[in-house]
Amino acid sequence: MLRKNQSRINSLTQQKKEKGFEKTLDTIFNIKRHDNDVSLEKLQELMDTACQKDLSQSFDSDNCYESVSQPLKNPGIVLDKLPVTDLNEIGPSQALNLSHTSSEILSGSSSNYSDQLSRYHLRKRPKLNIVTENVALALDRTKTSSRSAAHILAAAASSFGYKLDDLNLSHSSIHRTRMKVRTEVAARLKKNLQVADHLTVHWDGKLLPESGVLKKMERVPVIVSGLNTEQLLNVPKFNKGSAINEAQGIADTIYEWNLNNRIKAMCFDTTPLNTGQKGGVCVLLEKKLGKKLLYFACRHHIFELVLRAVVEIYWPETTGPDMPTYKNFRRIWQEIDQSDFEIGFNDKLIRQVLKEDKDKILEFLQLRLKESQPRDDYKEFLELACIFLGGVPPKGIAFKVPGAVHHARWMAKAIYSLKMFMFKKQLGIQKVEIDGLRQICIFIIRFYVKPWFNAPNAIKAPNQDLTLLQSLIKYRKINAKISGAATSKLCAHLWYISEYLAPLAFFDDMVSNATKLKMIRAIKEREGTHPVPTRVIVKEADYLKVINKDISDFVTKNSLFLFEQYDLPYDFLEVSPGDRSSKIANPGFGDILNKVVVSFVDVGVEGI
Repeated sequence: MLRKNQSRINSLTQQKKEKGFEKTLDTIFNIKRHDNDVSLEKLQELMDTACQKDLSQSFDSDNCYESVSQPLKNPGIVLDKLPVTDLNEIGPSQALNLSHTSSEILSGSSSNYSDQLSRYHLRKRPKLNIVTENVALALDRTKTSSRSAAHILAAAASSFGYKLDDLNLSHSSIHRTRMKVRTEVAARLKKNLQVADHLTVHWDGKLLPESGVLKKMERVPVIVSGLNTEQLLNVPKFNKGSAINEAQGIADTIYEWNLNNRIKAMCFDTTPLNTGQKGGVCVLLEKKLGKKLLYFACRHHIFELVLRAVVEIYWPETTGPDMPTYKNFRRIWQEIDQSDFEIGFNDKLIRQVLKEDKDKILEFLQLRLKESQPRDDYKEFLELACIFLGGVPPKGIAFKVPGAVHHARWMAKAIYSLKMFMFKKQLGIQKVEIDGLRQICIFIIRFYVKPWFNAPNAIKAPNQDLTLLQSLIKYRKINAKISGAATSKLCAHLWYISEYLAPLAFFDDMVSNATKLKMIRAIKEREGTHPVPTRVIVKEADYLKVINKDISDFVTKNSLFLFEQYDLPYDFLEVSPGDRSSKIANPGFGDILNKVVVSFVDVGVEGI
């Protein structure tokens, strides 16, 4: 009794409320009181009444009668359905007998009882999951968030005539499905992976924002490439992008995919983190894999460093990520009359320097424009160079809106410099800036554009790098500043004329047979250095000596490692001198190296 009602105990109204409350207790808790004067006939009558009620429609009356006569197989179920007021007439002996048989009732009638409950607890209608594997992969490829996907899929389903209530469009369900698909696809890729026997591993670290936190994490995509093979293996993340962490992450990925025995070479950005002689990622990765690998440095990174060194002669490096001169040009682009441009070759000084090379360069540009390019800015660079020399691209003369100008964007400096020089009159820039632009554009057309687009072809790399170095050294007679800056930077990255990679020139059709014969003699007779350096370092004092060298001067007995690494035959070395020329010139011989697919050593890093 509540304390506040103690004073009302004699009240008729209070007594009436208490009696009403007692009756509700019987209904709520299904309390059964037992009397002694109930008969079996009365019980049967009560059960007949219960069997006719709507609640007991799942049980037929035959079962009810049978339960009384045999005797009472299911009395517990019946008792639960009897009205509380009628149960007062059941005596204690019968009630005791009924409770004694309750275990039989529960075991014998559980299925019927479940069927009965299902009528009063309707199951939710299952919804259709429209996020199939293809849909999930498409959402990932387009970088669509699960919340955005929910809106897109709902709108699409509605337009197709589906009822949204019948579809599972919860963003959390979509997210779980995408996670499941990723796991299944990754497992299937590992199980069914078919790769070439000789692979190059690529990696390139990037700082990317981490979801859920305000800091950035170092992400290192790991890719392998080979003959008919290009596969992303993993993108491990690190709190700190140290050489030890990256090397461990790359090695773990290789072992996880069971590709250790197939890795023959590495492709990497030429940063100190990767190329350190003692603690760089490359050296540490070789130790973790327990073998020597070939060093295929990313040549696009190399040439970008060379161009940057030239540009900074006239526009010193800034602390910010953007070049102020280029940034201003982009800001006023909408005010420029694109029909009022000047062909760069019409400039007197430019024509004087480029007149001998113009036709060859234009021919190269036109051939490249007929090929498919990996990105639009590659094509834009070719078109601008063509227009600069007075040519007309296949799709006519047109200028695109200036894009990103930050230091990390490849070709940005080349594209902006060519475009700014052709619109220099409308920019109102000073003469000293025009002179700087002129010299940068000459360098781009004469020394940069052709090596840039040949960069992915490692077969051409040894001879091309040596030829470029010799040309830059000779250029000091025209522009000593540009010659010195470009030569110094290139001499720090002569990876492809090392003893291990110089023999790639055997398969270069631009190398003469006479030079290849000299290479054969060198590979049989010249002793190599130990340990073998991964790149050649040319000091300024030796520049003049390099001018008179050819690629055969960098070949030694150590150069056989290239053939051994890729299981390539080198029986041509034993061919008699009279037959060597025809053997080496045989085009089919160069096809052997296609097993290596060294023509695509940059593909992985560019794809990242």
